[in-house]
Amino acid sequence: MLCRYDRQKGKLMNQNNKFKGVFIYLAVIVLLVIGMVTMLQMSATPGEHTTYSKVISEFDNYNVSGYTLDLGSGELQYTLKSDNTKKYKYSVPNVSLFLQDTQGYRKAYNEKNPDSQLVEDFYPVSDNSFLLSFLPYLLMVALMIGFTFVIMRQAGTSRAMTVMPGSRPSTRISPAALVVKRPLSLPR
Repeated sequence: MLCRYDRQKGKLMNQNNKFKGVFIYLAVIVLLVIGMVTMLQMSATPGEHTTYSKVISEFDNYNVSGYTLDLGSGELQYTLKSDNTKKYKYSVPNVSLFLQDTQGYRKAYNEKNPDSQLVEDFYPVSDNSFLLSFLPYLLMVALMIGFTFVIMRQAGTSRAMTVMPGSRPSTRISPAALVVKRPLSLPR
């Protein structure tokens, strides 16, 4: 238990209240970091583990009835002829390779299935990837600066002397300290 001597009130004061504020700030920062990590992991976790060769084999067998491809992130959403209501998701590792592998698919699929044409959509590349990747780092730096500012501010306000509980600081000045000593002058 930390105490400090308050000269105006003439008694020992408890300093645990000062640390409560620090612990509250720490708890808020920890919760923010945990929330950010959880959100980033949820957005990056795929629902089902699918391999690239399995996706391409669905295209080779003309089982894909429609798909959308985000040209920036490589996110592929496709539906199969057998289950037209369920959308499958896959993150394409290399968009240009995928486009090269499925180059003639639309024309061949439409020739084989004239009654149900292929539905394909492409989403253009968005230019905000740098900002989105830089934002977590910027937020962490701001939190660290804010945390440092709070800690330094609270450390600067504790200028009073810290003493052990039960002991009183001595503020008396000894009479010996008040005596001014003059150098002895020697006769000539």
